[in-house]
Amino acid sequence: MFKSVHTLIWLLVESSVVYLLVSGVAGRSDRRAATAGAIVAVETLVFLGNGAR
Repeated sequence: MFKSVHTLIWLLVESSVVYLLVSGVAGRSDRRAATAGAIVAVETLVFLGNGAR
C-alpha cells in the first residue's frame, strides 16, 4: 500500500516537472503551471526537510 501511494505521488511530482518544462518552452503561464510549481516546491521542501535523502 505504501509503495503504491509513494509511486502515485512520485508520478504527480514528475508530471508536474514535465508540465513546467513544457509550459516554459511554450512561453505559457497559467493556473496549471502555478499548481505544478507549487507541487514541485512542496516536494522540494519535503526532500530538504528529510535531510536531502
